[in-house]
Amino acid sequence: MTRPSGEPLVEGRSDQLRAHVRQERARLALLVELRDDTELRAPLTGADPVRDDLVRAARCLLDSIGVVDPDGSAQDLVGTVGALLLHSVGAVAAVDPTAVLTAYVAGLPRR
Repeated sequence: MTRPSGEPLVEGRSDQLRAHVRQERARLALLVELRDDTELRAPLTGADPVRDDLVRAARCLLDSIGVVDPDGSAQDLVGTVGALLLHSVGAVAAVDPTAVLTAYVAGLPRR
């Protein structure tokens, strides 16, 4: 059985990530500024309804390629995308998001 590499899942996504850099920069600045105010931080973190949508979409994608734990892996995938955005926004390091996401998805155990 051939394991999907994950590349089709991430193909073209780096452009979408770049399109949201300004919004992500503002969100990250707010996260730092509001680090001691859990109520105001909630919509910017795990309680973010957009994140729920992303996790659901990631779960569906991972389930469709036969990932053993699509629920847990979806949380990790969305977290990885968030980390890639942080690197992009903060100009922390040159990271190839397609290579990172492809390696992550390719390494997930399949049913």
